Amino acid sequence: LGLFLILFLGGFFALRESSLARYADYQAFEELIASVGIWAPALFLLAYTIGPIFLTPGMILTLAGSAVFGLGWGFLLIMIGSTLGSIAAFSVGRWGAQDFVQERFGNNPSVVRIQCFLRRNGLLSILFARLLMLPWNLLNYAASITDVRFRDYLLGTILGQLAPTFGMVFLGDTLAQAWREGDFGLLWGPRTLVAASVLLTSIT
Repeated sequence: LGLFLILFLGGFFALRESSLARYADYQAFEELIASVGIWAPALFLLAYTIGPIFLTPGMILTLAGSAVFGLGWGFLLIMIGSTLGSIAAFSVGRWGAQDFVQERFGNNPSVVRIQCFLRRNGLLSILFARLLMLPWNLLNYAASITDVRFRDYLLGTILGQLAPTFGMVFLGDTLAQAWREGDFGLLWGPRTLVAASVLLTSIT
């Protein structure tokens, strides 16, 4: 927690002193997005596809996407982008590290039991892990070095992220509205309650 606070505050003050600070004004931020034009969705999907490979926090991309594209298009683009990013990270881990891990730890009795469980229950395992919002990028790579089947991983990822993603996009859209109108009292309104309820429901 202390490390997180240090990084957050350090990033905040570094951003405030940089040229990017002017985009804290919503109008300037909107002009930046408008300058990209029709390429904005494609660039966002590209960022969301590549980002997880390098452990870019998905929450940042999700909140940014919901602020830029709104609730409807934002949800659709984030669902597509997060799925593509998960596939990319899973593929890198499976082709780059699975054999290495299997050769060194594959005969361990505990590892054998886990692998057998995941071969039989891969879909439910990934589904519940996504619903519980376990660290997204770490789960991508952790799943890739196991024997969980790709189809189970993909389907579990798509189904498991529906409710959490909707909650996060709803929250991001609410933050964007408060930012746009300069009224952060909106964060204490019913929209935030709906977003929090969806997120809590998905976890429980």
